[in-house]
Amino acid sequence: MTIPHDTVGTSYALAGAAIEHDGAIHLWTALATGLEGDRQRVMHLTSSDLESWEGDATASVLDDAGALRFDANGPVPSSVLVEEDGTWRMFGGGRLADGDTSILWTATAPGPDGPWTFHPAPILMPEQVGWDGLSVDHPSVVRTDGGYLMAYGGASPAAPNRNRIGFARSADAISWIRVPTSLEGADDDLALGPAACGIDARTMVEPELRLTDGGGMRLDFGVIEVGADEMLIASATSSDGSTWACASDGPIFEAANVDAMRNLHSFLPLRADGRELWLMELLAPDSASSDLWLVER
Repeated sequence: MTIPHDTVGTSYALAGAAIEHDGAIHLWTALATGLEGDRQRVMHLTSSDLESWEGDATASVLDDAGALRFDANGPVPSSVLVEEDGTWRMFGGGRLADGDTSILWTATAPGPDGPWTFHPAPILMPEQVGWDGLSVDHPSVVRTDGGYLMAYGGASPAAPNRNRIGFARSADAISWIRVPTSLEGADDDLALGPAACGIDARTMVEPELRLTDGGGMRLDFGVIEVGADEMLIASATSSDGSTWACASDGPIFEAANVDAMRNLHSFLPLRADGRELWLMELLAPDSASSDLWLVER
């Protein structure tokens, strides 16, 4: 275990967003007490070895969302980049306080501790129709030669509990265009459907998009099988971000590999000192709390 929930004064610690920069790992974890009415806060932690972490457990770095107004869950970070000019850029999701509309947002800062300035308008919202007509969440963004590529989750009004994963491209990280994609077993040319990678899944969640050393891309994502509540992790690869191939026939990870009594709730792929790792939020057996665990990939 790398970050127990009680060491940061909370009940649940979501994986959030992370990046390695100048020899340090930066993590923005969303903390929740689970108590009705309590606002979720986002804490920034740093580590040089992924074992010991430093940060102010009482601070919340995303309190001021500017013109955006979120519900009690607040803005939830899921991806961070450092731009060529040194600007730090964060992406995430959340629900607006004046309704239950889910949005994707971006914010920038001069450094990892902020202050973070939110773009005043959502960068992507549900379209009311199509695979993501009801909700959008969990953006994961990489910078490519042609701009930015985003993987994100969503659901349709016709199937609100059957999440899928789709993609969008942008030249400036602000204006995004949904783009077609394909994966063997998917049933929609705009989204990766749950019947992919040999898994009898009812939903796909939490896409994590990364560039690989060979110039391609890797997408790790959560899947929940039909008739089950436990999240597994599957993976796909691509050379162009449009056509994807499953990395294996079936999941590449399940929480039982770490602790048979715990369920996976959120995760982040990490790379440090050439090591491929996951930072995983695993629920306690009674689901009354969660901790962050470091797991070798």
